[in-house]
Amino acid sequence: MRLTGFIMGTVAGMMTAAYLSKKRPGMVAWAGAATGDMLSSVKGKAISAVMNRKFGRETNAATAAAPTSTAVKTAGSSTNSTDSWNQIEVLMNADPQVKAEAEEIVKENQTH
Repeated sequence: MRLTGFIMGTVAGMMTAAYLSKKRPGMVAWAGAATGDMLSSVKGKAISAVMNRKFGRETNAATAAAPTSTAVKTAGSSTNSTDSWNQIEVLMNADPQVKAEAEEIVKENQTH
């Protein structure tokens, strides 16, 4: 793409934004909010991808071992609960002493 085409597109976009902001300010506000929501979603997905790449085995194991019977199943809290259990699993796997103590507690609770 040539520089001239880029500059013409930029000027045309600026003129369109100025026109719409005068004629329909609500539409511009909605577009701004929609863009913000989209960028937040992209940011969240990028962070998740990085975390899965770095802690993939631990989080996959934590998801399988997470007790779903104690989690409250509402629209927003089930995802938060799963994320919390994943974080707890990663922290437990980071320290061998904590992991051994947690496994001992699980064994005690399984016999009761």
